[in-house]
Amino acid sequence: MGLPWLVELAEDDLVTRDAESRLGVQLAAANANLAAFLEQRQATAQRERDLQLALNEAHEQLIRRDEELVGALQECQKQQNHWQEAARLSIERHDQNLRLTAEQQACQSYIRSLTADRDALLDRVERFRRSFWGFLYRQSKPLRHWLWRGSA
Repeated sequence: MGLPWLVELAEDDLVTRDAESRLGVQLAAANANLAAFLEQRQATAQRERDLQLALNEAHEQLIRRDEELVGALQECQKQQNHWQEAARLSIERHDQNLRLTAEQQACQSYIRSLTADRDALLDRVERFRRSFWGFLYRQSKPLRHWLWRGSA
């Protein structure tokens, strides 16, 4: 006998709960990925700062070395090899800066991608909440509580 609309509403409630649960899991996974990425980005930023400090120290060392080479060149032209070494280090530093910039851009792109994924999931959840089924789900809360108490 029963009430067919009540049975259908209960089935719809289960489907709605399942959909909401899956969206919640997806959202949690996206947030976990974002948190992991942000931790990785912080570690990368710290590494970048450490490398920048090392680079500044190396740069200051190169400046002192260049001053010594200028004095030595006045005495002897054979010190030209030191200038070539300084140029090589400068090129390496430039290449390293280019690699760091590329890595930073890749990280920023990944952050944008994760943010877009998270926003899409939030939009899906919000659309569900604003949908007819979401409305029914919210309105059926007292009924669901009553049904669960009655079946226990």
